[in-house]
Amino acid sequence: MPSLAAISDATSNAAARAFVRSLNILLKYSRLYGPEHQRTQSQSAVAWKELSGAHPAAGGNGLLVGVTGTQLLLDGVPLDAGTAEKSLAQLLNGAGVASIHFSREVGEEDLARLVRAFVEAAAKSANLSERLKNEFNSGAIKVSQVRFIQHEEGDVVAPMLAHLAAQSLGENASELQSWLQDPHKLLQMIAAAEGAGKAASGTNGEEFNASAGGQAADAVVCACGMGDEIAALRAISMLAQFGGEGGNASGGAEAAKEKIAELPLDTQDALRAALVTFAGSADHQPDRPMLLQLAEHLTIRFALERFERGDLRVNAVREMLDRMAREMESLRKVLNAREESMTRAGLTIENHAEVLDRQFWAAMPEKGKRSVLLSPDAWCIPPRNIADYVTELLQRNQPEEAERVLSNYAGCIQSSEPEARLKTAHGLTQMAAMIGGFPQVLQQSMALAGEQLVHETDPEMQRSVSSCFVRLSQEAVGRRKYVAVQQALAAVDCVEQKLPELGAHLRSRLGLHDRLPEFIAEALRTAQPPADLLEMLRCVPQAAAEKCVRHFETCVRREDCERVIAVMQQLGPAALEYLRQQLTAELPEQAVLSVGLLSRLDPGLLERALPSRMRGWRGMYQDTAIRQLAAGASPARGNLLLKLLDYADPMLLPQLIDEIGISGDRGASARLMTLAFDEAGNEHGSYLQLKAVEALGRLRELKAESHLRLMVEGRHLWSWKHPRELRVASAQSLVMIDPAAQPFLVSKGFSPRELALGPLPVLQGCSWSRQRRYPRFLRGDGISGKLSTSKQDSKLEVSSLSLGGGLGKSDSALADGVAGLELHAGLYRVRAQVWLREEKPKQFSFEITGIELDDRSRLRRLLAGESSLLPAGLLQNPIAQSLRALR
Repeated sequence: MPSLAAISDATSNAAARAFVRSLNILLKYSRLYGPEHQRTQSQSAVAWKELSGAHPAAGGNGLLVGVTGTQLLLDGVPLDAGTAEKSLAQLLNGAGVASIHFSREVGEEDLARLVRAFVEAAAKSANLSERLKNEFNSGAIKVSQVRFIQHEEGDVVAPMLAHLAAQSLGENASELQSWLQDPHKLLQMIAAAEGAGKAASGTNGEEFNASAGGQAADAVVCACGMGDEIAALRAISMLAQFGGEGGNASGGAEAAKEKIAELPLDTQDALRAALVTFAGSADHQPDRPMLLQLAEHLTIRFALERFERGDLRVNAVREMLDRMAREMESLRKVLNAREESMTRAGLTIENHAEVLDRQFWAAMPEKGKRSVLLSPDAWCIPPRNIADYVTELLQRNQPEEAERVLSNYAGCIQSSEPEARLKTAHGLTQMAAMIGGFPQVLQQSMALAGEQLVHETDPEMQRSVSSCFVRLSQEAVGRRKYVAVQQALAAVDCVEQKLPELGAHLRSRLGLHDRLPEFIAEALRTAQPPADLLEMLRCVPQAAAEKCVRHFETCVRREDCERVIAVMQQLGPAALEYLRQQLTAELPEQAVLSVGLLSRLDPGLLERALPSRMRGWRGMYQDTAIRQLAAGASPARGNLLLKLLDYADPMLLPQLIDEIGISGDRGASARLMTLAFDEAGNEHGSYLQLKAVEALGRLRELKAESHLRLMVEGRHLWSWKHPRELRVASAQSLVMIDPAAQPFLVSKGFSPRELALGPLPVLQGCSWSRQRRYPRFLRGDGISGKLSTSKQDSKLEVSSLSLGGGLGKSDSALADGVAGLELHAGLYRVRAQVWLREEKPKQFSFEITGIELDDRSRLRRLLAGESSLLPAGLLQNPIAQSLRALR
């Protein structure tokens, strides 16, 4: 005979219901035709098949068929009261049977034995009852007989009722735990307990309906008071304690029913109604104890009913739930195996009051939720519940309603009740991420929190509201809600007026200054920044100006420089005043960074203040100031650069003269002509004279044309009057002033290639922040050299080179400043003084600040690709013409 445990688990509740009907038909056929008849055997096979299919759906405890009056129960759930069901119920009632339990180990022979007992003893119900009691008291099929009768004095039946119920539950000690985990079977225990209570108190002897079905459960009204609810919770806790003893299971069940029987009848009704509703619910959580879920269900049922009747305001609901949660702590301690495992795993356990809060909110109807959330008592609702409701509204495409809910909740932060303000502050802090999706609510929340912060005197309240304000502000900053950020800054300004220390503390925590570089970068990304972004930056002019200064320092393209200048112009007078203070009062390393922007925003101040300040600066800061002026590209910078000639380090004068030429300001021509053509007053050397000649060519100064021709043509008796390199520079400048002069220059011995390798003219619309002064050549073969400073010598590998300087990599780190350069070029060496600037670790750009004209001629030939580097003096000899012809 196959056992039930070996049968497939693929079953349904329909199979269990079908088995009850088949059992009724089988009993009728057995009585009419006898056990051996073909119809009886065929129906027996059908009943066995349906019983086998019903067991997996019934779970690990088997299948329980019960009866109360004319109503059949299947695992505590009422079956439809059809003719077949009523007939079987009458048969079981006549035999004194309360329930039949089919365990998972039941076999086909066990079912046949049960049918034979009903058929053979059918004539006398007393015999049938006795036989069922003797033969099916234990084993795979167990028949329970529970009768509720009126107790009379001296009658010993009532004291035995608890024993009978305990017997039905506790034949095996291990089964009590499973009964306490099954709501349907727990109903049987409560029914027995109530029956015992009625018998003991002299009530009538009518049978008790353990479960009147889903409709009856819905009709039960929880009309008991707070004390009865707590008593019911305590009864559930006692059940858990009995179930947790694990020792004398029968005694535990008997004691549990006695405790339940001692409860008031209203409390028993509430407990039974909650259990029936819970049994019919589909929201069971298998990983949590059933008794704990039942206690929560009972609590929520009571709280919701009182709230809907208007007995409680929503703020009192939480207090009541807190009290009832404390009553359930003992229950939770008994059933805390899951919580203990979570604790050992390092997981956080949710507070029981919060669990009840969430369940109460889930049970509240939609109309009630909306009414509460739009009322002044919205602060009573936990933030998580509000967030869930807002999410539902958004999913239903109701953003306006969601905004109303959040706006109303935010207004509670200015409630007259301290508790309301405190809870609202905490709630807004928790929901900041959600509120960030509603810009208007975000602005409103920060404005209200800022206003309330000024009026709060309690330190704890002040901390909570300030934390709320900071969190909302950080959300606005993170989401780039610039209007909301303006609101936050305005609120901080108001706080600072009355509470300076608190205001300063809040300003440092807003998170704005950490994200300000990103905002500046966004403003510089387009030619026309967003208006609300610029308005927000005006609220922090000093910080914004500081970031713009740093950004301007790193700009390498003209477009980027112009955008920084445009943003600074829109930041207002406060930002400009910051630049002025930085130039006039700060240390050189900060002051020099404002030069470029001030050259465009306040050139008058710069012309007055920079020369005197620059006099005391070290060379590296003077170099930075010159480069800043070049990046500023002010049309009037030539006059300022000319003034700086008297204040700058002599090593930087060639660079200054180059920038004067590139500025395009012909107002500086007179001073340049003195440097270029007044040989008696030129105390700075021939290289500075050459630079002045090139600058006049870039300026296209017509007054210099005749002087340049004389310099090109000037001769002594047997040689040229001026060095070859100076004549080449003069010829190149003459071509920039008058391109038609090139044939004349070729006739004087200058080749087109030689004339082309010279200073670059001023480029209109140059895309770089600083225009390159000379064409740069990339050397694939590499040029070796040596850098010498006052402290050390270092090898140099030159990667690119021009007449004005180049790029290279050294084998050691060097400081910015003056150094000696020696390049190896064929049989000769090129020596020069250079200004070093570190671009990357051990990688430098160098700018020539001093060089002999012969060395510059060698450098020119090296760049022109000539392999034979002749001394420059030889080119001034007429023999050079024949050498040139040979080539």
